[in-house]
Amino acid sequence: MNKTISIHLQGIPFILEEQAYDQLSEYLSSLRRVLADEEGVEDILQDVELRIIELIQTQLAGGKQVVELQLIMDIMSKIGQPTAFGSEEKSIHVNELNESKKPVRRFFRDSDNALVGGVCAGAAAYFNIDVVIVRAIYLITFVTFGVGGLLYFILWIIIPTAKTSSEKLQMKGQAVNLENMKSELGTAASRIKKEAKSLRNRSELGNVARKIGRILGYGIGIISLLTGTILLVTTLIFLLIQPQFIPVEIQGQHFTLHELLLLVFEKTTDQRMAIWGIGLINFSLIGICFLIGIRSFKSIPSKHLFIAFGTSLVLFIVGISSSAVAGINFAKSMASYGEIEKEVASFNGNNLTIIPQLSKRKVLGGYTVNSEDDELGFYIRNGNIFFQGVSITYENSTDSLFHIYQMNNSQGNSHESAINNARQIKNASMLKDSIFFLDPTFSFPKSNKLRDQKINYKITVPINGTITINGNVVYPIIDTTSTETIKHGYFSGNGAYWEW
Repeated sequence: MNKTISIHLQGIPFILEEQAYDQLSEYLSSLRRVLADEEGVEDILQDVELRIIELIQTQLAGGKQVVELQLIMDIMSKIGQPTAFGSEEKSIHVNELNESKKPVRRFFRDSDNALVGGVCAGAAAYFNIDVVIVRAIYLITFVTFGVGGLLYFILWIIIPTAKTSSEKLQMKGQAVNLENMKSELGTAASRIKKEAKSLRNRSELGNVARKIGRILGYGIGIISLLTGTILLVTTLIFLLIQPQFIPVEIQGQHFTLHELLLLVFEKTTDQRMAIWGIGLINFSLIGICFLIGIRSFKSIPSKHLFIAFGTSLVLFIVGISSSAVAGINFAKSMASYGEIEKEVASFNGNNLTIIPQLSKRKVLGGYTVNSEDDELGFYIRNGNIFFQGVSITYENSTDSLFHIYQMNNSQGNSHESAINNARQIKNASMLKDSIFFLDPTFSFPKSNKLRDQKINYKITVPINGTITINGNVVYPIIDTTSTETIKHGYFSGNGAYWEW
């Protein structure tokens, strides 16, 4: 049974065995005596205590709470004995022992050599390269790819600043021992003295710059919080409420995004993967927006920042993966193209008149509806999808007759399915005497999904034959600007016609 003692190092509580406490107390007391005449002794002692805390927290694992004597001895060995400062020979020997242990580098922001936030300077120290090279790489990514600014801001948020001498040594990959900490503090003190006069001269400008930076930071924070809030509300609305906002009519109402995706994907699982993939991507962006916003107003512990940013990154990766799988499956369903053609009518004469056949609906009271629906792309009625808009191609006939061919086009996951989709496209156009009543609306079963279904009418015209629309000859017509015959036309859902 060993007696334990509760202590506080830099405000952090620890429980030590009595022997460990005695050893640590003697170590710190000896260090204070050895460094009594050194400049910045209190700073050195504070950094030593912070380093001891870091090593204790690193070594305590598996629910272990009591610091034992052996752990304190190991920590003293890593940092170095105070007596090493008594002679140059011992100091050199201790440095060699510590350097042989290959100290671990850590990524910190270097505020001492910073131009903005110290990210590039910290990266240069971590990778042991010239900071100019790092800044040049950053500028290239900022100019060419456009992600440099966002990446820099994110790193600025999540990477802590090297504040203590031990952290600055770890940033440079140097052993954290008494001699190196003393050297680091001496370098910092020399730098501060050298720059003190310049800092006094720039103090007013610095204060103004800090105020401007603080205001900009608050502005960025507010914008980030507002953006995150808008994204959150919008995402929840689309996932949970499912608003009818897509201008596609079904039973007199507009579509929801879910209903539209059901017409796009073959399986409901693909539709769900697409919805939740987009949702997870939005949630990851929401998390980053809130992180930036909160960090602009309040300091967040590095551990919490890493957890939050890591969670957002995982959500983004999962969302991208889910959306990608759904997208690949959709691409497979559109992999093949199919076109079928049949002759629907022929006519022997000199002129063919085309009249758009607009549907007339009867409503209660015996009225006929003369107005047309707005062109919303397509609508669904009685289990069929209706599209508006039919194209026409004009060609020379090989005989003395007008020939009208209907060509249906569609896509599918195979050539057979594409042909089957095209075969089920229906249109009510018909030839009566010398008039071709063209219905600009075509339909196909809802179960066929949206597979880029289209209708094109090919009309072959005999020599000296003409085609008239709305009292005007549309074929053959010579375009005076290009001296080429116009060979294409298009009827929209409301019967409007244009040519090219």
